[in-house]
Amino acid sequence: MDELNFLLIKQAWGRFTYLKMKMYKISSWGFEIKEVEITRKSDSSIWYMYGRNDGKVEIRRESNTYYFETWEAAKQKLIDRNKRDLEDAKRAVERAEQQLFASVLASQ
Repeated sequence: MDELNFLLIKQAWGRFTYLKMKMYKISSWGFEIKEVEITRKSDSSIWYMYGRNDGKVEIRRESNTYYFETWEAAKQKLIDRNKRDLEDAKRAVERAEQQLFASVLASQ
């Protein structure tokens, strides 16, 4: 864990670690990197503060969301995902062109 992002371990209790640290989250469908304040963390769950100023509440992470300790790691995940999506789109265009040419040849 990056010591600059690590602010304070309050208490280790059971399988949860209570802490206050910054992490960066991205969703599986968006392109935005958000900085979040992690308050608890276990092997399978992350809790973070959500909301503004006095209205902040602690929520459990939602599915289809990825968390990273550095902004650069989150950025690289987005780049890799977009490269994969681009390659998938290129293959889809190639298949559509092949089907179009096959249907044109069959109609002649």
